[in-house]
Amino acid sequence: MGNCRATKKHLLPALMLPMIKDVICLQPGLFTQRWGFALAAVMLFCVEVAIARYAQPGWLRGFVGDVLVVPLVWSVFGLFGRSSWSITRLALAALLFACMIEVLQAFGLVDLLGLHNATPLHRLLRIALGATFDPWDFVAYACGGALCLAISRWLEQQTESRFASTFTCPPVR
Repeated sequence: MGNCRATKKHLLPALMLPMIKDVICLQPGLFTQRWGFALAAVMLFCVEVAIARYAQPGWLRGFVGDVLVVPLVWSVFGLFGRSSWSITRLALAALLFACMIEVLQAFGLVDLLGLHNATPLHRLLRIALGATFDPWDFVAYACGGALCLAISRWLEQQTESRFASTFTCPPVR
């Protein structure tokens, strides 16, 4: 009877293994990446709010906050983005998005949209989009993009090594 209990304990994972293998072969690390992106997005958003609310003007608010914008956007892209994109491609898209917003700041995007602190939503969008152009922001975004690329390379290596040792996926035709 002792063996029966051990067999029942391992029955569910044994039955689920083929289903899990199929999902993982289609989307390696999908579930851990999505939850990881969600956790990263929430944590980075909280850090950004704390920097915007409590940090004095200077390098922390002016540079570190801008460095963290790219990983924040990357996390949101990873959470809601296309699953066919690699996390490296998502990191590059986040970097380009941040640079595009900075270029739009040079053309007065906030003024063109009429966001003049009239409502709380206007104030929020004004903070999120930024109101002033600063060429040094591109340096900060590049640092944030490099951070995202380094993390994405590490995640891809971890995903490949973890799932390659556990499962063998059929070749894609």
